Amino acid sequence: MSYFDRFLSKTEERGLDKVLVQLLAVTCTLLAAKFAEIQMPALDDLCDVVSSGEYSKAQLKEMELEVLHVLHWELCTP
Repeated sequence: MSYFDRFLSKTEERGLDKVLVQLLAVTCTLLAAKFAEIQMPALDDLCDVVSSGEYSKAQLKEMELEVLHVLHWELCTP
C-alpha cells in the first residue's frame, strides 16, 4: 500500500488514468512480494488471476520500472 500511495502522491499533478490504477495495484503487489515473499508469484499468475488477463507481462514490467523511477528506487521506508 505504501508504494501505491507514494506513487500516487508523486504523480498527483499529471494524474493517473483510471484504467491504469489496477495495473499500478498489481505492480505494487509484485514489488512488495519481491521483498517479503520467499517465492515470488509468477508474472503469468499476476496477469491472469489478479487482472483477469487484462494486462500483459510487458505492461507489468514497464509499469514496474515507472514505479521504481517515480519512487527513486527508495522502496524501504522508515
